[in-house]
Amino acid sequence: MLVPVATSHVDLWATESVLDIARRADTPSMLVLNRTRAGTRLGKEIAEKSAEIDAALAKTTLANRILYAETLGRGLGVQDAAPKGPAALEVADLTREVLDSLPK
Repeated sequence: MLVPVATSHVDLWATESVLDIARRADTPSMLVLNRTRAGTRLGKEIAEKSAEIDAALAKTTLANRILYAETLGRGLGVQDAAPKGPAALEVADLTREVLDSLPK
């Protein structure tokens, strides 16, 4: 189960209940930091706290990009709107990371 965590303490706290459900269902989970802003104290703190949680933490993060909301509202993916842009690269990196984490 891929569990997105926005860069806020509230999202991190809410994630615990989702991870508890996944544990009870014996489902592996991976946290993905979402809506990140590089170089912020809050971002660093949430990343550190996420690493302490009993779930895998994706190395790939998704930045706070307006393109994610714009494309979702139009029923598209970021690869459709800007296939070579930074958001599409983030999604491709995350996809590879998730696929690499699956049992072979």
